Amino acid sequence: MEHISHLVGFHAKNLLVKDKKTSKLYLITARHDATVQLGQISKVIGAKELRFADAETLEASLGVQQGSVTPFALLNDAQEHRVTFVLDGQLWSEKNSDGQDSYLNFHPMTNEATTSITVAGFKVFLKATGHEPVIIQL
Repeated sequence: MEHISHLVGFHAKNLLVKDKKTSKLYLITARHDATVQLGQISKVIGAKELRFADAETLEASLGVQQGSVTPFALLNDAQEHRVTFVLDGQLWSEKNSDGQDSYLNFHPMTNEATTSITVAGFKVFLKATGHEPVIIQL
């Protein structure tokens, strides 16, 4: 994190998971320091049992490779909507505690870079892809 510590805003981790029973896909985006307990999340979103998706599923559904998972890849799912987007609620507020714009930092489809976007701008992006996030508290 040292190489991106100068970036303002939340840094995120992104996980593509699959419901073991239904094969439904979920992209989970959380604060980089949040504890993500798949068992707990599965109960909240109504999934039976969540497992990490394999590299083939990742490529087929979001068009990215392992290590490069990002909510920006939802652009590649804008037609089929195979992936449900699950978002840590702390990343959804447009303003920070100082009243300034909140920023999110994600990989731009590759893990060789990081890009920043305001939460307001991210909401516009999600609307354009047709993905309404499921907001959860972690």
